[in-house]
Amino acid sequence: MKKPLIFAFMATGLSANAQLNFPAPSPEAHFTQQVGFARITVKYERPLARGRKIMGGLVPYDGELWRTGAGDCSTIKFSEDITIGGQKVPAGNYSLFSIPNANEWTIVLNRDTTLHGTGGYDQTKDLVRFKAKPEMVGRYYEAFTIEIQDIIKNNANLYLAWENTSIKIPIQTTADEKIMAEIKKKIIDDKGSRPMLLFQAANYYYENDKDIQQALIWIQQATAQEAKANFLITQARIQMKAGKHSEAIASAKKSAEVARADKNEAAAKIAEAFIADMGNSGSKMEHKH
Repeated sequence: MKKPLIFAFMATGLSANAQLNFPAPSPEAHFTQQVGFARITVKYERPLARGRKIMGGLVPYDGELWRTGAGDCSTIKFSEDITIGGQKVPAGNYSLFSIPNANEWTIVLNRDTTLHGTGGYDQTKDLVRFKAKPEMVGRYYEAFTIEIQDIIKNNANLYLAWENTSIKIPIQTTADEKIMAEIKKKIIDDKGSRPMLLFQAANYYYENDKDIQQALIWIQQATAQEAKANFLITQARIQMKAGKHSEAIASAKKSAEVARADKNEAAAKIAEAFIADMGNSGSKMEHKH
């Protein structure tokens, strides 16, 4: 009576041992990138070219919806509201599809993230569609690649790349709006006068090409209360940007003096390099005239 059961176990073991394990043909990828205050998470599978023609071949240019990856649908998740491809998108997780063509792609974000490829895709669940231009690139992408690059200040670009083709999609976050709202609340509305707040606000205005005269007022208020080396060199940079060159040199010299008094040689050298650059700029202007 026990023989059939023994044979069943033997058959199961033979079946398992008769199979070989191989890596997935389209490896899974998963990354999270912070841009501004937003965390952007991408999950997708990466099909390989393996000597095949990709664009206009495996990825046809015939108006078909492409899964933009392999296996289950690719997804992109935003921790907060952002703007992508010029379209405002609320925080959430979305499936990523595309309609490739030789001269223009349509990028699709859909609310259904449970799909396997394009099976069951429902256009009525699209959140946004927008256009993007393909570009030829100098390197060859063997594996389909999604990446976030060009992170400048609070924005970045999302890239879709395969073979020699790359699609660049701009992403703008709401970081600037949030920072400006905080500056308004803590400094303008509440008349905040703490030196560090004033310094941070002035430096943000300077670095982001905002009202330089307002930045100058705030940094001067900060240095009047605390003449720190880093406050003073920032004041010098703002004064230079505002066209006040002699005042900028004076602030930089004071920054170097304060830094040396505090035994901060690195800060002193930064201030002296600024003064040297100002001198070189002045010489060049005189030479032109």
